[in-house]
Amino acid sequence: MTTSEKLDKEKVFRLVLEEAFADGRLTFREMDLISDFRRVLNLSHEAHEGIFKETAHRFKSGELSVCSAFDKLGLYRRVLAIADADGVIDVTERHLLDSVCILLGLSDEERSAIEAETAFGSD
Repeated sequence: MTTSEKLDKEKVFRLVLEEAFADGRLTFREMDLISDFRRVLNLSHEAHEGIFKETAHRFKSGELSVCSAFDKLGLYRRVLAIADADGVIDVTERHLLDSVCILLGLSDEERSAIEAETAFGSD
């Protein structure tokens, strides 16, 4: 397993930005959520700016397709898939997953349903 396969705070932030950019515009709610994620993940200003610029460029170049509005359940599925890619959720990944759920406002039922859809949910 390489470090690039592990879930880390930069990957979580990148996924949040990709989801926020998905419909082609950033709403005030999405900007607030991005700010909350940056704060909770304790990202430096430089990391935030770099990931934001990279994601905006990928969107403008067409690498990220335009689709529906922000999908908090879909975002949690993507984050969970990365965390569970090696079949083990370590302490850091669990903390990041907990933070994502809180920031997205996922209920325990929503979280449990998503986790039950994956191999992670069957452990």
